[in-house]
Amino acid sequence: MTFSRERRGVDLENISAQAQPEEGEPVIFLPSKLTSDAARNLHAQVSAATGPVLQLDASKVDFLGAAALQVLISIKKSSTQDYRTIVLQHPSEAFLTGLSRLGANLGDVQNSEQLPCL
Repeated sequence: MTFSRERRGVDLENISAQAQPEEGEPVIFLPSKLTSDAARNLHAQVSAATGPVLQLDASKVDFLGAAALQVLISIKKSSTQDYRTIVLQHPSEAFLTGLSRLGANLGDVQNSEQLPCL
């Protein structure tokens, strides 16, 4: 599957099925409201997840707060030190807008060389 469009400055011309999550990798579905309460729950979920790759599905996010963004950035930094890969899957338009509004980008919350599935 190949896309040929651009979204938020990401050239999707060559994104293929390889950016899809691998079977058996843990997936955490982010809640629609990523508030400070949700950030605490997210941190606990990530801490409990095992495996070298962790998928974060942001398809349902319609609000990204600053506290949740701080947790996502912290998760990325910790995972890099632990040699763990964080991949953000299906970021919603609201998630991308929230990142931009808070002065961040996808590279701040994932350490994968794969592009996210959009």
